[in-house]
Amino acid sequence: MSRWRGPRGRSLLGRVFSAVVCLFAAWAFLTPAAAAPLPRAPEGTQLTASIGARQDDGGYPVTGQLLSYGQPVGEVRIDITVTSGGGATATTASATGEFTATVRPSPGATTIIVRWAGNSAYAAAERRLSVTAPAPPAELTVQADPASVSPGSLVSVSGVLTANGQPIGDALITAAASWDSETQSALTQADGAYAIWLAVPDASDTVSSFTVTVAYSGEGYYTAVSRDCQITVAQTTPEPTPEASAGATATATPSASSQTTTAAAPGGSSLRFGSPLFTVVLIVFIVAALGACTLLIVAVVSRRRRVLAADERRGFGSDFGLSDGQAEADPAEGPLDDWFGPAPEDR
Repeated sequence: MSRWRGPRGRSLLGRVFSAVVCLFAAWAFLTPAAAAPLPRAPEGTQLTASIGARQDDGGYPVTGQLLSYGQPVGEVRIDITVTSGGGATATTASATGEFTATVRPSPGATTIIVRWAGNSAYAAAERRLSVTAPAPPAELTVQADPASVSPGSLVSVSGVLTANGQPIGDALITAAASWDSETQSALTQADGAYAIWLAVPDASDTVSSFTVTVAYSGEGYYTAVSRDCQITVAQTTPEPTPEASAGATATATPSASSQTTTAAAPGGSSLRFGSPLFTVVLIVFIVAALGACTLLIVAVVSRRRRVLAADERRGFGSDFGLSDGQAEADPAEGPLDDWFGPAPEDR
């Protein structure tokens, strides 16, 4: 038995057994891994892209196709990025793998990046396009309302801002008047309309017209544009004063002026209610009426008291009247007896 043992006391049979066990364990571990399929690498893809001519609305069409070994890759999203800002997305057609989208780059040189992000079955792909976009032309209309103004009044300058027939909203419009160093401004509405109010100076009697310059800077996207508007100032002739008018008339036609003054004096326009002349005439009339009434009352009283009673005396020491028995016909009897009748003593 000693001849079957190794140098360290282990038998040769034990060593063989250990080697067989290790080989079996390695085979059992590696067999399932070898049987499993290896992960498949994404297949190669071909992405084509091109940019078309600028459209009337300022957009650029971007078209392309996504293929894999000549076969279309459909129903996947294509991302389009514009370096100057903005972008778009498109979906490839299931049958052809083609796509199309429209981008609107800012004026100037721009890079457009067309990218397919890829997935587990198809590898990612990217294409870059370059374009120089011109600024869209802006159009501005201007009108003044009213077109003819008076010194010191207000005038409205209004219009519409568009580009390629489309309104430009929220755009800054400035108005500079030739009579003012300050610039007025307003923002356009959603339909591109704007209105700016300006005050015409008072010291413009000798000026026949003013110029108002309305401008739009383009704000980095549209072309700048400006328009001039002429505003006519209505000249006012100062009205002559009444003294100057009367003097001029008298110098030109003295005889006619004299006749007019003489004819207008009795009942002219100066004798009107509330005027000084009317007040004086009214006071004189009232005083005259009061005096006439007073005289009438005195006359009536004196007529009633003309004849003395039987025992009545006037004065001191002598009689100034006649008693009833001595009364004679009064030669002064006249119109008062006709108006008021005989005195009570005569009845």
